[in-house]
Amino acid sequence: MVLCLMLLTLSFGKSPYDQAYDMFVRAKQAQSQGAEATADSLFNEAQKALTELLTYEPEHKRAWMLKAKAHFYLGEDVLAAEAFDRLCTIDPNSHEAFYYRGMAQLYGGNHEAAVTSFSRATQLEPANPVYFEELGRAHSFVGSHEDALKAYDQALRLSPDSESAMFQTGVALSRLGRPQLALDRFSDLLLLYPTNQNALYNAGQLLQILGNHDQALDRFDRLYKLAPKDGTTLSKLVQLHDELGNVRKREWFRRKIYRLWRKKEDPKLVKLGFFVATQFDEGDFHVVGMENFELTGEQAKKYVFRVYNDNMSEIRWEISLGSYAVLNDIAQESGQLKANARLYHLDGHWPDGRRQTYETFYGREPDYDEVKSLVIRVLRGEQQAFAGSLLKHER
Repeated sequence: MVLCLMLLTLSFGKSPYDQAYDMFVRAKQAQSQGAEATADSLFNEAQKALTELLTYEPEHKRAWMLKAKAHFYLGEDVLAAEAFDRLCTIDPNSHEAFYYRGMAQLYGGNHEAAVTSFSRATQLEPANPVYFEELGRAHSFVGSHEDALKAYDQALRLSPDSESAMFQTGVALSRLGRPQLALDRFSDLLLLYPTNQNALYNAGQLLQILGNHDQALDRFDRLYKLAPKDGTTLSKLVQLHDELGNVRKREWFRRKIYRLWRKKEDPKLVKLGFFVATQFDEGDFHVVGMENFELTGEQAKKYVFRVYNDNMSEIRWEISLGSYAVLNDIAQESGQLKANARLYHLDGHWPDGRRQTYETFYGREPDYDEVKSLVIRVLRGEQQAFAGSLLKHER
């Protein structure tokens, strides 16, 4: 009641549209200050005033724009898109209307419609780089990465130092399978914006894929200084030091990532329960090794090595070090294990359910280096299976 009286007092003598506009401005200010409840209340009050205004002035362009924006800021993407639809019909030459309609459609998940809206906005206002960036983003969502690249390139022609457009161009090139060109774009970005964390990560990732591990390590070292509690960055440092044979450094970062998980300082790590500890190539296979922080469940696994085909399009099989509750109980009851000790198996698993065992460890958990060495021997055909549903397999 007090709020309404204050608004009426402040708005005295103003037109209905101006009153609604004042509420909209105060709502945005409240939103920027984190006062979400106040902002929502003011946006809704503005909506009511605008709805009433539009009943007797149904083609009031500014009122439709404000109403649509209020819906957008309230997170009502479908209603916002509908209001912008109406405005685009009333004023088909309003580039702003088509841009905001595209934004509402993008956030609402209607990506193909967003492409149409942003395309129209760029036609009406071809000098606005933001419109081309959003067009590129919409193209990316529908998987049209070549079209996305064209849109981002045009944004850069209009705004050569655009940090976001440079980054998105690199992403588009990566998705198009052009890693060196993508790396060049991320490197150019880092010359202008050396602390861009996303660019550092993507550049490091591409360098790792291209086999330039020393340079990749440099990018992730720089990223670590900026984000020392990011588990994904720490996992990359573990991987790279492993690949470069820096065991002492690798183990230092492994301890850091375990400490991060134990203290719950990275919610992503806590949710996942594992980190990627290694990536390496062996023959025609690319191997990605995950390390679980703890053994949980009836079919607990400490390490899982996923074996991909050469272009990473398919998981061929997995090799894991596991400790299974039923087998532990049997081994303890038979006297092969002491109470509370564990039996570990190095097993191969195939997508069709087949499994075979390559090694067992009674009462001893082998360390990472021993497990990785055995995995490599399996991939080379030097470590033969002695049990399982398949004793010979094609790899």
